[in-house]
Amino acid sequence: MTKKGTSPELHGLSRSAEYRIWTGMKQRCTVPKYKHRNYQGRGIVVCERWQSFANFLCDMGKRPSPKHSIDRIDSNKGYEPGNVRWATRIEQNRNMRTVRHLTHKGITLSVPEWAERLGISVATLRVRLHRGRNVERALEPVKR
Repeated sequence: MTKKGTSPELHGLSRSAEYRIWTGMKQRCTVPKYKHRNYQGRGIVVCERWQSFANFLCDMGKRPSPKHSIDRIDSNKGYEPGNVRWATRIEQNRNMRTVRHLTHKGITLSVPEWAERLGISVATLRVRLHRGRNVERALEPVKR
């Protein structure tokens, strides 16, 4: 961790994965070319506390593995403590705004999560839904 008032470059952190991820996060929210990527245009911002890399690293900690990157839990909110986590690509793909979620018996999961739970392919579940099955029928186990 850096001392108050010192930059991460002085401690070699500017070459760390966490520093690159922090820089990318800030750029997505401030650089005009990212506007078309639904950051600035949707009001997604980095909180005041995380304008400092030291605070970001203190709150998030080191990423668990090279397969993890930063993910907003609620994609309609900004980068702030409590709404950001380290997540794998699979976890992030299931958390996209475009992913459909289904609720059945009080449980809400994404279509890929339901397919995994049922032991069927995502394509099979999507076809069931596309053909007009209601959620309850679409989630029925495969009859063999």
